[in-house]
Amino acid sequence: MFTLAATTIAVSAQKAGTKPATPAMPLAMVADKSKAASTVVEGTCPGMGASWIQLSPRNLGAEPLASAADVRAAALKFVAGAEGAYKNTQWCSVAVAAAAQKTTCTFSSASKAEYSAALYCETIEGWFFSSTKMVNVTAADNGGKPVSLALTFKKAISDITNNDVVLKMCGKLAENMAVPYDRVTDAYGGYFGNPSPSLPASAPAPAKPAATNTTAANKTRMLNTTNATKPAAQTEWVINMMVQPDPFAAKADNDAVVKAATGTSALAALDTVTKATYGAMTAKAAAVTEVAVKWVKAPAATGGAKTVTVAGSTDVGGYVYCGVSRTASRLRMLNTTANATNATKPAAAPVAKEAVNLQSAATAAKYFIQRFETKTGALSFSLVFSGLAEGSTYSWMCEATSLSPVNPAFRTAMTKGTAATNAAPPKSTGDSALWSSLFAAILMIAAVFFY
Repeated sequence: MFTLAATTIAVSAQKAGTKPATPAMPLAMVADKSKAASTVVEGTCPGMGASWIQLSPRNLGAEPLASAADVRAAALKFVAGAEGAYKNTQWCSVAVAAAAQKTTCTFSSASKAEYSAALYCETIEGWFFSSTKMVNVTAADNGGKPVSLALTFKKAISDITNNDVVLKMCGKLAENMAVPYDRVTDAYGGYFGNPSPSLPASAPAPAKPAATNTTAANKTRMLNTTNATKPAAQTEWVINMMVQPDPFAAKADNDAVVKAATGTSALAALDTVTKATYGAMTAKAAAVTEVAVKWVKAPAATGGAKTVTVAGSTDVGGYVYCGVSRTASRLRMLNTTANATNATKPAAAPVAKEAVNLQSAATAAKYFIQRFETKTGALSFSLVFSGLAEGSTYSWMCEATSLSPVNPAFRTAMTKGTAATNAAPPKSTGDSALWSSLFAAILMIAAVFFY
């Protein structure tokens, strides 16, 4: 007899044996049983006993646990059926009552969401086994695409300077479409009540007109002085919003989303936020087909006077996110070898996992984050991070994604490095300057006296 939680299983006979060193433990998604909102994972333990399957969002960077005690403790913390479970680690436990019995578990998921899974087994002999590495699992694709919504105004409005207004617009549209607030975002991924971590601190300065050659102009006839090119005054301002697809629908209807976002009732809801101040607007929506993006020139960083500049280029248009750590390295480069032979080595501290994307608020708490959109004909980027400490080393990281500010279909691997700012310039003191002047005066007097 053996017991798994509340399950007691009788075994008529079990031949004693030797614990296998590396038993086969197949684990995979069952595609024909999985849907966008529910992913089925199946594995096989090497013997009878207890089994568990762990499914974690891939961006959490989960690794297989090392002991049955760790597995039991983690599984007990999981609350089945909790809202938003698909965003967090999920667990499933099954009693294995027969040799070669499969452990089959169904987990909450979202369309095209990326997960990693692990299988754990504790046999009736007391042997513990775990997957040697996490197995990648991608939820079924329901065909949903993000829908881009462009709202054109005749009065000045900015999704940066007036971001509070834009997020209210997102909220009104979400309410009108009867979808969660986080499915309607601004161009940076922020939604009602939750500004984006990558929202710029200020709107970019308008482009300056090219300088004119005044010398040449003065030599021409006065009748031609009005021929200088003058930049056209801006007459339209566009606010870009994004409606994310339903991640749980069995089959998404992108055309219906386009129609709903530009329908009469949706525009009326938006007008309640903007019309009194910014006037009437026109709306245009379209489903976005995302394209894989790659680096052409991998990001590289250079230090400057209290700055770090990160530059590179992509092969197609996309969003480039770069972050520079808010705090410089606290390790001093000098004296690192001093007393190396006499010092007692401290126990190695656990290595903290790096952030795996640059769109989260948790990452923004540790890094200054900037986003740049590369476009056809302008695929290079250069991001300057200023206001840093002098003579300090900062860590940085960059990634590029396809053109969706939330849950992009494609992203590059994270590129990381360090860069050092320039050292502080040497300071000249008033006393040294005074003594230098006096010494020069004495030399001049002596020269006159001897001549």
